[in-house]
This record gives sequence, C-alpha cells and structure tokens, in this order.
Amino acid sequence: MLVFALIACGALLAVLGAAFARVATPAARWLGLLVALAFAVAAGVADRTVEQAVAPRVGRAALEGDAAARRTAMLRAAARSGPRVEELELSWRAAAKAASGEDPQPAGADAASVPAPAPPAASLGAVARLPEAMPFSPEDVRLRAAARAEVDRPALLEVQVVGLDEPVSAEVVVSSPDGDVVREAVAVGAAPRSVAFTPIVAGAYEASLAVVVGGHRVVATGRFEVAPPNEVLVVDPSGVAAAALRAQGERVRASAELPDDWRRHRRLVLGRTLSVTQQKAVVEAVQDGAGLFVLPGAFGPEGAPLRAVLPVQPRPVERADGDEQGSGGGSADQEPAPPEDAPSEPPPPAEPPRIGSTAGAKPISEDPIEVDKHASAMVLVIDRSASLGQMLADGMTKMSYAETSALRTAQALGEGDRVGLVTFGNEGEARGELKMTDATEDAVVRAGIERLADQQEWTYLLSGLRSARAQLRSEQAAVKHVVVLTDGEFQSGQRVALNREAFRMRTEDKTTVSIISIVGTQTDPGFKAIAYGVAKEGGGAFIATEDPSKVPVLVSSEVTRALSRVGRSPNLPGPPGDDAPPPEEPAPPPEPDEPEPEPQPEPPSPQPEAPVALPVVAVEASKLLEPEPAEWPSLGAAVRCDAPLDSRVLLVVGDEGWPLLAFCNRGLGRVGAFTGELNGSGGRAFREARSFPAWLSQWLAATDAADAALDAEDLRDSGEITPPAPVPTDVDYLRALGGGATQPPASTAAAPAAVVGSEAVGQAARFAIYLLPMVLLLACAERWLASRALRRGGC
Repeated sequence: MLVFALIACGALLAVLGAAFARVATPAARWLGLLVALAFAVAAGVADRTVEQAVAPRVGRAALEGDAAARRTAMLRAAARSGPRVEELELSWRAAAKAASGEDPQPAGADAASVPAPAPPAASLGAVARLPEAMPFSPEDVRLRAAARAEVDRPALLEVQVVGLDEPVSAEVVVSSPDGDVVREAVAVGAAPRSVAFTPIVAGAYEASLAVVVGGHRVVATGRFEVAPPNEVLVVDPSGVAAAALRAQGERVRASAELPDDWRRHRRLVLGRTLSVTQQKAVVEAVQDGAGLFVLPGAFGPEGAPLRAVLPVQPRPVERADGDEQGSGGGSADQEPAPPEDAPSEPPPPAEPPRIGSTAGAKPISEDPIEVDKHASAMVLVIDRSASLGQMLADGMTKMSYAETSALRTAQALGEGDRVGLVTFGNEGEARGELKMTDATEDAVVRAGIERLADQQEWTYLLSGLRSARAQLRSEQAAVKHVVVLTDGEFQSGQRVALNREAFRMRTEDKTTVSIISIVGTQTDPGFKAIAYGVAKEGGGAFIATEDPSKVPVLVSSEVTRALSRVGRSPNLPGPPGDDAPPPEEPAPPPEPDEPEPEPQPEPPSPQPEAPVALPVVAVEASKLLEPEPAEWPSLGAAVRCDAPLDSRVLLVVGDEGWPLLAFCNRGLGRVGAFTGELNGSGGRAFREARSFPAWLSQWLAATDAADAALDAEDLRDSGEITPPAPVPTDVDYLRALGGGATQPPASTAAAPAAVVGSEAVGQAARFAIYLLPMVLLLACAERWLASRALRRGGC
C-alpha cells in the first residue's frame, strides 16, 4: 500500500507541475506529461497469478499422557501445520515415537498405567495414524482368588479376559516365597476359567497370567497371601471323626478333652460332653465366627448351654422309672453334662448319687442338700445418676428408697442365700458396690448399701447388666435373679445389646432380669418399650411406678416371686400362721450339679438279637452330600430331634423323619450337627461307607462359612503389553479425532511430497523499487530544463 501511495503522489506532482509551469518550454511540458502517464500506467498494472510448487507444512502430534498433555500437543502441531486439514497428523503414542526413532516406551513402563483417553466431543478431520491394535487391554484381564488360600489345602484362581470373542492360549504362573514356580497352560476367554494348585508354604505369593496375541504378549500380575495350616480340633473319645478327617487329608488334632489352647483352632468337632463353663466358652467362640460340628455325644442334657446354638432340638425321652432323660436320645443314650467347673470326665462314683445331692460342691450352710435345692442369689442393679438424689415432697430422696429396697432384699433372704449390689452410670463404668455376700452377713451388707450415692452421670445400663451377670456366673444357687432399679431413660443406642445380654443371661446362665422404673409425665414412651423388651428377653417383669415410695414394696414383691420358684417364702415379719408349709419339691434346676450318670461306656443296642436299621434319606439336593449314593447307609441309633425354622436339614433318619444332618448360622459362626451314632455296631454301615471321609470333611468345611462366603478377590495390580500396542480405547479415540478410519503409521518421518498450488504476484510491488528513482530523475530533469529556459528568456 505504501508503494502505491508513493506512485500516486509522484504522478499527481507531475501533472500539477505541467499545468502550472507555464514558463517551461514545450519539451519540458511534454516530458512532465510523459512522466505522469508513465506513473499512471505503472500504477494501473494489475497483479497476476502464477502456479508454482508449494511445500506442505506438516504438524505431527503423538497423543500420550493425560488430557492436558494431549491438548497441548495437538495445538502445537496445528500451529506448525499448514492451512490444509491433511497437514495435521495425529498418531498413537508408540507409533509416533517409533516413526521418529525414539524409544516408544521407557524401560519398565506399564502400558496399563497410562489412562485411556476420553473420546473427543468433535472431530478435527486430521489424519489419524495407528498400528494394528490389540483385541483387549490389560485392564480386561481378570486374575482373582476364588477362595481363602491355606497351606496344604487346594487354592483356586480364576482367570478371564473380558470381551474376548474367541479363547486364546495363556499361561498361569504362581511363584511361592521360597522360589518354587507352578505353571499351567490354559485357554482363556470371556468365561471365567479356574486354575487349582496346592500351596506348601505360608507367605506372600505372586501370580501372573500371560496371554499371547499375534506378536504381542499381555501379562497381568498380582499378589496374594497364603495362611499357615489350621488344624481341626476333634474332641471325640471314639476317634471315628478324627480318622475319617485324616483319611481326607485334613490336619487333625485329636484330644480326649478340650485343651486349654483350643481357641487357636478355627473349626471344632465335638463328640463328648463338656463342662458348663467350657460349653459357654465354645458358644461365645461360635458367636464370634468359629465353626462347630457336633456329634450326639456332645449334645448334653436339656438346658445345657451348647443346645442354644445347635441346629436341632433333642426331644426328652421317658425312662423306665418314669423320669425324663433330657438329653433326648432315640436308640442312643446320651452321656449327661458334668456340672459347671467340674472336670470334663469325672470318675464314676461307687454308687449313683441321689438326685439333688451336693456331694463335692462347696457347702454354703449347715444343710447343703436343702440349700442346693432352694438357695437363691440376687443382685440389685441401681441407677446412680444425679436424678436419684432429687429431694421429694416427703423429705426423702429416690436414692434413700433404693437403699431401703436393698436392705429389705437382704432381710427377705435367708441362710444360704446370696446378695450383691451393682450401680451404673456412664458408659462402661458399672461398679460392684457389694460383691456376692451371704444375706445373713448383716454388717457387710449394710456397709455395701452405705456406699450407694448419686453422681452427675448418664444412664448406660449395659455395663451394669454385664457386671451383675459376672457376679452370678459362679453362684450355684437354684434361683438367680437381677432387679434393675432406675428413674432415668436408658440410652437407646444400647437397645440391641441390652436385649441380647438379657437373653443370654436367661438362656445360658438361667438368670432372670426384672426392671423397676420410677416414671413421670415426661418419660419417653420409647423408654418403656425398651425396658419392657429387656425384661421380656430376661424372663422377668417390667414394673413402672410414679410413686417412689412404692419402690421398696415392689422390690420385695420381686424377691417373693423369685423365692416362690423354689417353694420358699421371704423372711418378712407377718401375722402368725402366715408361714405355710413349703410346697412339694419342684423339678430339679436346669443345671443340676451331679445328674445321674450312665456307667456304660457305649450305648447298648436296643435289640441285640435283631439290630434296628434306621433308614437315611436326603431331603434336599446339596453339594455337601456329594458323591450321593444310590442308597444312604442305615444307622442303628440316632437321637430323636426337632429342627428349628432357621436350620437347614439335609438328611433325615427313621420312619418319623428325625433330622440327621442339619446346619444353622449362629452370630458370625456356623454350626452343624449329626444326630446319628457313628461308633459301635449301629454306625458301622455308615462309617464304613467309601465316601464317609469325604462327606464328613465337606460337612466340617461347611461350618467354615465365614471365609467361604467371601466374594472372589481381585488380585491384579499391574499389566503390560510387550511390545507396546494400542488397545480398543485408543482406536476409538483416534477414530473420533480423525473423523473416520485410521491409517497405518508412516515408515519414515519425511514430509509428504510438494504439491502444485496457485500464488498471486503483485506487479506494483515488483517494480516499485525501480520506478521511484526514475521519478526523481525525471523531476530533476524537468526542473533543470525549466530553469534553463527561463534564463534564456524562452516562453
């Protein structure tokens, strides 16, 4: 534009000079006009278009890294490229680097670690170059542990390639901590494939799955732990269960009695009766997740703690003398459970003791037999929150009435009875104000009552119940009763735990729980529902009163009700003649100290001349019954049982269909029971069956459901492709960018050949540098001629 402006200015000056310089000679004038015409012709020369070779400016971008890195690479390539769409090339990361001679991937890099790019929102129309892609990515390879791995037990791995149409050859490699390697060739595809192996040492194992596709090798690796061997504890004098499990390859620890370190075993088989204390410990272990399989010899008498977790309920059996045998045997007699804290196998006495005898027990009065039958143990659990110190209209406090209630409780009990005091407040801070003490020790009882005092605390009852339970657990009384006295609302968050604790006190410890509450118009109805539920689970009563002065009377009524269970009346003053003779002796307590033992080591056959053959029938198809025989072996003896609704019965025995094999869940654990006698001639057909070891091993394994129920664990933690290759997600991304099919990568990095294109050439710009000095020369010449003509006087 500047050149054209200069030309136009020069032409205009030439025309004006010619027009106004009238004194110039004609030659000078014609010269000026010619100059103006020359400038006009030069200015009017139009640009021309010529065709010539134009080299393309190709911009290449290797798409790798995260989204920000890919966008930056594409913008740089677009800036370097020419205006044509085909001059922008986008390629997969390895292909672009290979074409440029660079290392396609750093050593040790993980192809699976690079995140798959998200498909772009719009196409750029660029050239997308991509080598031959893999049919799957390392992320599609699945490597899972299907079961808990344990030394000398079969472990199972699951391998799979998601989305693979046709199976391909692969190799599974398992490396142990000591360097041993297990290899197995498999064909993997979209369906899971199982690979089994048996670890021989505990520790961290490494597993890998290598899949070969074309010239590429995809390797997925993972790690898992193998647990040390876990022995099965078998407490069975007959030895039948231990021999069968050993034949199946189980690690078995056989013992005639329950050892002190039994808790280290995850699975137990019981074939003999345990003491009450041991049964309670086993029940707690089951609730916490242990597996338990029980044989008839361990069922125990009616009311035994172990029966609470059994999947069967033995029926009482009438004996010849008219009594009922609580162990519930069909053709098989059961060994009764020894008393709590007694040896698991006490030596049989010279002659059977009388029912109700307390021989060998700690005497608690001068009349041990009478005390054993009628002794009572009670614990008052008293709220010590600040509200009990509130002054009432009669000048008394609620705590003073609680003290009176405690004193009357001790006075109502007699010789051989025991009493205790527990207070509760903040969470987990129950206190035993009075340990279990003979009710007749007046000074000790009063000293404990004097320690009762209200404090600024909350109302958490759970620790109070547990403290009372702990005090009563070692008591041998026929009646155990807990009375809770409160005026506050229990914390609702402990509702479930309170119900469970009261239920366990009633079912396991034979301890009843009652609640006496001082309520008012502001008492939450929800609290009453909680208290009623706890008392119901504890087998006691919930009593609410708005008059605190009635609390001692209500507590005395609870004492009277508890003593009436053993035919006694409280030692309270009353008019003559009130003392009625005690009623007839009631039924023996749920846990007698010394039930009548059976001296026979083995139950006799009901009919020695013609042994009874009880048929066994499967009532449900189950993997636990495999290999299922055409006809199950018969049994000569079994325990008559019922099955609760929450039990799963697999086998029944006898014409009446008594449950033979049943399972149930108890807390976090699982319990199985077999009610048939396996030892002796009656169980010979069953235990001599070829599949009996496998059946028993499977039944025991079913009690280990806490681990077997776990989902398969994904082991894969890394994966790579050697040599690197794009995966389906890379193909989709580049196709979306290019707007169509992809092209193979270029063999070299050279630019494409030049193309013929059109280019506009400006003429004025071309000759401007020559016209400018000519204009100056013409102007100077015109000026010189004009000056000369004036000096000579020419017109």
